[in-house]
Amino acid sequence: MDEIAIEVIKELSLEHYNSEEGIEIYKREYDGKKYLFIINHTEEEKAFGEYTLSPFEVKIVGGYR
Repeated sequence: MDEIAIEVIKELSLEHYNSEEGIEIYKREYDGKKYLFIINHTEEEKAFGEYTLSPFEVKIVGGYR
């Protein structure tokens, strides 16, 4: 399934973030400002870039490009 997903992402030029398994990342824009939502869906501490998330933690990062 991963190979198919990667092919679809490339074919449709979708924005994609590589992350550890169990981490969900998505970008939203509100009132002209961009936010990155980083969600840990696991019972373990996980990292995404410079951010470390506790089990089931959500971080909202503002000013993201």
